[in-house]
Amino acid sequence: MRKVFSLLDDEQRQALIEVVDLSTATASAGLIVAILKLFVDLMT
Repeated sequence: MRKVFSLLDDEQRQALIEVVDLSTATASAGLIVAILKLFVDLMT
């Protein structure tokens, strides 16, 4: 992955970092929702 980053210019690198941050946030939110749903299902 470091080799790929070294081939990119600064603008492309920043865009890739933003996409990775967005996907990480989306995955984290999905995980939180799944855990909350599990707790709600256990309570009812």
